[in-house]
Amino acid sequence: MLQGTMNSCGNRAKPDGVEQRHVRNWIEARKVQEAQAAKEKGIMQRVFDGVIWLAALPVSWAMVVLEAICSPLLWVLYGEAKRREEAAWTTEYKKVAKATKVAVRTPLPIPDDIGKWRLDCFKGRQIWYVADKTDRPQGLIERIHTGQTSPADAGAGSKPSGLLDALQKAGDYVASIQSDDGHWSNDYGGPMFLLPGMVIAKYIMYKGKQDAMFPKAVRNEMVRYVKNVQNEDGGWGLSEEGCSTMFGSVMNYVCLRLLGVPKDDPRVKAAREFIQNNGGAIGIPTWGKCWLTLVNLYQWEGIKPVLPELWLLPKWLWFNPGRMWCHTRMVYIPVGYLFGVKFQAPVDPLITELRGEIFEKGQRFEDIDWDVAYAAVSPLDVHYPTHPVTLFAFKILRLYEKYLANGPCRFLRRMALRECVDHIEYDDVTTNFICLGPVNKVFNLIAMYQAQGMSDYVKLSESRLQDYLWLGKNGMKMNGYNGSQLWDTSFALQAYKACGLHEDAAYKTTIQQGLQYISDAQVLERFPMLAHYNRDDPYGAYNFSTAEQGWQVSDCTAEGLRVAILYDSLSTDRIRAGVDQLLSLRNADDGAWCSYEPRRSPTWLELLNPADVFTRIMVEYTYTECSSASMQTLRRFIESRHCSNYQRKAILESMRCGAKMIKKMQYAHGGWYGNWGVCFTYGTLFGIEGLLCAGEPKSCAEIKRAVAFLMSKQRADGGWSEHVHSCASREYTEATDLHAASLPVQTALSLMGLTAAASRSASAEHLAAMDRAAQFLMETQRGGSWEQPTICGIFNGTCGIHYPFYPVVMPFWALAHYKHFKSGAPDALGEHAAHHDVWLRFVEGSA
Repeated sequence: MLQGTMNSCGNRAKPDGVEQRHVRNWIEARKVQEAQAAKEKGIMQRVFDGVIWLAALPVSWAMVVLEAICSPLLWVLYGEAKRREEAAWTTEYKKVAKATKVAVRTPLPIPDDIGKWRLDCFKGRQIWYVADKTDRPQGLIERIHTGQTSPADAGAGSKPSGLLDALQKAGDYVASIQSDDGHWSNDYGGPMFLLPGMVIAKYIMYKGKQDAMFPKAVRNEMVRYVKNVQNEDGGWGLSEEGCSTMFGSVMNYVCLRLLGVPKDDPRVKAAREFIQNNGGAIGIPTWGKCWLTLVNLYQWEGIKPVLPELWLLPKWLWFNPGRMWCHTRMVYIPVGYLFGVKFQAPVDPLITELRGEIFEKGQRFEDIDWDVAYAAVSPLDVHYPTHPVTLFAFKILRLYEKYLANGPCRFLRRMALRECVDHIEYDDVTTNFICLGPVNKVFNLIAMYQAQGMSDYVKLSESRLQDYLWLGKNGMKMNGYNGSQLWDTSFALQAYKACGLHEDAAYKTTIQQGLQYISDAQVLERFPMLAHYNRDDPYGAYNFSTAEQGWQVSDCTAEGLRVAILYDSLSTDRIRAGVDQLLSLRNADDGAWCSYEPRRSPTWLELLNPADVFTRIMVEYTYTECSSASMQTLRRFIESRHCSNYQRKAILESMRCGAKMIKKMQYAHGGWYGNWGVCFTYGTLFGIEGLLCAGEPKSCAEIKRAVAFLMSKQRADGGWSEHVHSCASREYTEATDLHAASLPVQTALSLMGLTAAASRSASAEHLAAMDRAAQFLMETQRGGSWEQPTICGIFNGTCGIHYPFYPVVMPFWALAHYKHFKSGAPDALGEHAAHHDVWLRFVEGSA
């Protein structure tokens, strides 16, 4: 077994005492405030509240009646909006994607001093830094992430001799890249609008002083990254592998210039030509307009209104922002604040130059008609066209902003701004200044900078930006989360368990450290005033990354909890807390699972989607993957010693509802759409496993159709090659125009789906398809890992994101399942499950 050269942990990644004291003091103060408010609420206060409630009752009923009357019309309009979205993809986006072929410019060479970088970790927190002369030597993890060493070079040998050898090599390689704190650290970049936002924020805070914004080594790596992912036509896409868009191109052009790259740099010149030849920054989508406005390259009059007053609306109104999908509302809180105060950085010589560079040739900034610009979107970007009804609503809001917000209703504006700051502080503190995600992290920072200047609070918030920076093979980027630590660790440990290597003494330390991270990553904090801040209780949950981040995610909770159940590594109380969390995340209407929270508003609220480039961002949606993952974990809980009929009625109901929704979401061709991975191969695996763990037989019609779908897409080399374009087109799309061979991740997902659905009486064609897929994976393994030339993840239907651990762990896991099936052991799920009798007793109530 390879001995991994791990990174020394905890020196820089461990949060300092100042931050921890601030967080603790703030939370304790809020708890006291909450208790005091409850104590002081005497008889008169209750009478007053009752009078207010009675006075509001007629209005409430009027709104309910109005919603009932309007709902059918809104559903019709939403259906029309969905058709417009599909038409936009067919006529514009798809045409551009095919024409561009996403040709990337020649990569810049890896700099000679790349060996100076180190990665430091502490309980999942990941910090890249430049080493000094007294620091440790660079380790294997850092050499692989920075591109100095390939997995094939790092692994033991080149090609496996058979199935067992392939599993051994994979186990060795995975163990060698584990961090000392137990998690597996990985790149989670890909979106091309994240790093520019951070650069803009630092430019504003440090008034353009580049040495104060970032150290020189960081700036150089940022510039290298942006240049390395530039397309051949001079632009940048929404994600690294996307065709060029105005959003990606303008944001990254501005990013390079703010980082000090001169305008006569060849790559900057190419980008400027692309922007000017395709309509200029007038057509940048809404989020881009916001960023440019903050740095004074756009004007607030050219933004679709983001009124902070919306946060003063009663919570029972369906269009209260607190009922939106969490990522959307957490972005629009600070954006609403900044819109409300009309914050902009002062104009300096560089901003003046940029005003003459990012718009069409001959277009003077002073002559732009912002009343027209606010609705302009480049055809390169539009994926979700704004509905005419929505545009009409924005016109009404613009009238309010122009004539009322700072006039007769200015008292509401002041109240709303205070409310926004309060919500921003809550998200900052309850996430240890990490925030929900990278977009609202940076907007929160700018908003608090505007409110407080360079206060100690703002400096604490700024210090957490480094949690999002990742140094990869092509330079330094901003991750789409503060990492994928829990997600990747849970998959690695399940792969070891599936193939039996967890019992090998050589992997004892690997397993122990991984399980310690699973323990560390569970959220065991109870936050005050959750309802006021539109939060669900995260106690017992897991999220995508670290416990510090403090949010709950349904499928992350499911995967982390499943590991704890499989290895029996947590106490019954903690496992049951996780089960309670999973059950609390079910939707009230369909009984299945969304991503972060139960759905709070009807899906036709998507009509108000202002983002132009993303779909499904206004409310939560039911997902096959989240439902299946949650159901699989509940099934494992039933079979564990921790159950004893705990939450029996709720679990059975959730299984029934989950299976019903999974069946409903199956496509006519037999596959399921994957919302977080690529795409039908990803979703179909979860669809099959979800039905099996709910007790559906492998002979059921849905599973048979799913198997037929997967087998119909298998290629001559035994693999699958689905491309990320499937996610936006909602049609299975091959990657054959870019890559000749099949893809290991898509092949592994398909093999796991076929293996889960296979029985001893499976058809010869089904078994042969599994054999060919396994053979492909064994033949393409090098050094215990696999190379995946395309992006593996997606979010909101259009934006690709990296999961570089997938080519390492998914084939490993798939071959483990294949070995398990070939050994003749009882199946993991379904009618022949090893614990099927336990399941039956649980259903009958006699467990």
